[in-house]
Amino acid sequence: MRKHRVTLVGLAALLGVSACAASESNGGGGSGSGGRDAATGGSGGSGGGPGGSSGSGGQGQSATGGTTGGSGGADAAVAPLDAPGDGPGEGAGDAATGEVISGTPDGGPYSRTGWTAQSMPPFATGTKALNMDLKYANAFDGNFNTRWSIGSTNSPSQTIGDQFTFDMVTPHVFTRVLFWAGGEKGVNGPDPRDYPGALDLATSNDCVTFGPAIASGNEPQPGCNACSMPFVITLPAPATARCVRLTLTKRLQLGGAIWWAISELFVYP
Repeated sequence: MRKHRVTLVGLAALLGVSACAASESNGGGGSGSGGRDAATGGSGGSGGGPGGSSGSGGQGQSATGGTTGGSGGADAAVAPLDAPGDGPGEGAGDAATGEVISGTPDGGPYSRTGWTAQSMPPFATGTKALNMDLKYANAFDGNFNTRWSIGSTNSPSQTIGDQFTFDMVTPHVFTRVLFWAGGEKGVNGPDPRDYPGALDLATSNDCVTFGPAIASGNEPQPGCNACSMPFVITLPAPATARCVRLTLTKRLQLGGAIWWAISELFVYP
């Protein structure tokens, strides 16, 4: 009888070790401890691997230990990761995980799906656009080789009071607006010199009535020909708005026939 009891206790210990190892590796339930004799089982073990919640064990029913503990939570190693942003040098847009009003899941720029824009004067066509496609959607299409511009509609091309207004569909909390005139970092795209001299930024929630300017920005590299930096407007405090209006308050230093253009525009929380 004693020999049988030792054998059963040893078996219970072996089962406990195996179940424990499985619990730590995948969040499964643990095994119960052995009972004192065949009539009384021990209490069940708790489940839960690293990063998972513990499951409660069942009451023991035999000398070989209690019933298996409840299932543990998912391993921390398989926790979902944030989707990449759709900003410069990044992958798919934030729409993959859903936009949130306080910021994007990955801290990058907001997804621009469905955004629209208008300008005053409207985008150029025909000879005033050098026969290029300069429509509004180009500022949000993810292609640095396309762009919006009013072209040579005015004389000079940049006239104080020119405006570009974009609609983000729903209110967004944001602290920064960034755009490129040509290709990213000034390469592999249209003319990288096409920045405004200075802009004021105003906001609206109905896209009709805009308040006073709440921030402004200046051309990043005055007088540059191989402009490698983006135009950035940083707000002094976070703002919540559906629509943003950029108004030209100063022509760029190069002056002359240089356009104001936007190849890609991004908004950051």
